[in-house]
Amino acid sequence: MLMVRGFRRAQQNAEHSWLRSVMRIILEHLGMLSEPAYRRRWLAKVDWYRAQGVLLEEDGKGDEGILVTTTEENGIDSASIERRLRVLLGL
Repeated sequence: MLMVRGFRRAQQNAEHSWLRSVMRIILEHLGMLSEPAYRRRWLAKVDWYRAQGVLLEEDGKGDEGILVTTTEENGIDSASIERRLRVLLGL
């Protein structure tokens, strides 16, 4: 799990303070989606993530985070993952 933290400035009771905001990004590699049992377990896990407030990247940002996936078809491409994360983080 990758936690990304950002800071924003706020004024509170005439004092300046820093408030921390956190975006949770979870990265899952799906290495065996071609196997029916693995695929069923993955679909159940997606439902669990949704119930926890974490949405798949293509579904938008959930209240509790974003789930980014890679698959066995495309492999783990670190440059592609970095590009996707930069888009999500607005960098």
